[in-house]
Amino acid sequence: MNRMRGGFLAILVLAALVIAGCTTPLEPNDTGETTPVTTGPAEAGQTQNVSDAGEKEEILGRFAVTVTDEAADLGQVSSISMQVESIRLHNATAGWQELSFTPKTIDLAQLRQDAAELPLVDTYVAEGAYDRIELVFSNPTVVDAAGAQSATMPSTEFTVTTNLTVTMDAAAVVRFDFLADQSLFVTQNGEYVIAPVANVTAFSGVGVISIGENQVDIGGGTVTGQETVGMNADGTVQPGGGIPPEATLVVEDGQVRAVSGSGNQTG
Repeated sequence: MNRMRGGFLAILVLAALVIAGCTTPLEPNDTGETTPVTTGPAEAGQTQNVSDAGEKEEILGRFAVTVTDEAADLGQVSSISMQVESIRLHNATAGWQELSFTPKTIDLAQLRQDAAELPLVDTYVAEGAYDRIELVFSNPTVVDAAGAQSATMPSTEFTVTTNLTVTMDAAAVVRFDFLADQSLFVTQNGEYVIAPVANVTAFSGVGVISIGENQVDIGGGTVTGQETVGMNADGTVQPGGGIPPEATLVVEDGQVRAVSGSGNQTG
């Protein structure tokens, strides 16, 4: 009887060892996937999450976009506002990528009055060279002595060619200095048109970015791109572009049209 009991116990022990050998508890990330890393304020040089398909991890660098306005006097106009709906960045390898961004309303007249520089986005993007940036606008509004008036834009997309490099060791910044006095027009029927004109400056190799509520300080770095661009009546954006002040405009079916004078400023 004792022999049978001993044999039975031996079988139980052997079965337990077999089961234990076939089952290994999963440790965190034992699936082969990389733990996701959020974009936004973080340490430079962090890596972006990738799948287990053998793709390389991307090294991230800091990138910021700011807006300001140094326009001349705007007369009876007390506000020129637009909501920035999205920001996109382009490079030759990855194409267009939309940045993680909370839509913000910018008031060009208020920026001018406060001599402020507003941070639009401060995030992390893949290390590399970028050649275009795009702001997408909505809800253009002008406030004058008669109150708030809806405005029309030739295009809601303000796409600019730029030249900047993002690295894990140094940030990049694009500053849009809008010229509200060159961007605002009144049609034959008294309707407002906003066709943005801006001095766009790209900084690469930036060592320090200090961001306050309405002020941005950039320490170090090199200006790697700088030009004045403007939106024409047909919505295209080009260096030296913009609608000249002598142009006569109309808005038909939500579209801006120049009926006299040139709708495309190239000077």
